[in-house]
Amino acid sequence: MKSSIPKQPEGAGNKTSKNMSQRLARYPIPHKSSLFGHSRIGFLVALIAFAIDQASKIFIMKLLQSYPGPIKITPFLNFITAWNRGISFSLFSSSGEANRWILIILTSGLCLIVGCLLYRATTRLQTIGYGCILGGAVGNLADRIQFGAVFDFVDVHLYNWHFYTFNGADKFITLGVLVILGDYVYTTYKQNHRQEP
Repeated sequence: MKSSIPKQPEGAGNKTSKNMSQRLARYPIPHKSSLFGHSRIGFLVALIAFAIDQASKIFIMKLLQSYPGPIKITPFLNFITAWNRGISFSLFSSSGEANRWILIILTSGLCLIVGCLLYRATTRLQTIGYGCILGGAVGNLADRIQFGAVFDFVDVHLYNWHFYTFNGADKFITLGVLVILGDYVYTTYKQNHRQEP
């Protein structure tokens, strides 16, 4: 008894496989990450950044309570007590309970977005950068929830000119942004270098 299944033309299988390969090349499978995979480095960095930020704030806060007034560290660096009701580096500072809760909601949303970006990061430097940003943002969010404002204590100055007062969380956020920018520049350079004949 002859089979009723039509016979494929010779080379049809190879052609189908080739077409499938071309489609996969054009639409690559997105990077998959998980808490127990590539992104765990970033979440670990976030945890470390958060712990360092909170520990430094507790230590400096108690130190300034014992020794009121600016504590001179170097000719251009003091430790002071400053409660920031705005965002990083004392920007958009404003009093009021409504402003506090608006910033708590906005910061919580930012933490969620950064967490998603960390989860989907494709390089180790990206995970480290997003981890620094996430840890710093959560550190300042914890202050805002607990105290209604963020505790800043680093006062950098040059004679009578003073930079924005900041804390450890702000430094981690800045470091994270620099790491991500550095990763982008490095990745772009590598891609352009490979394309050169």
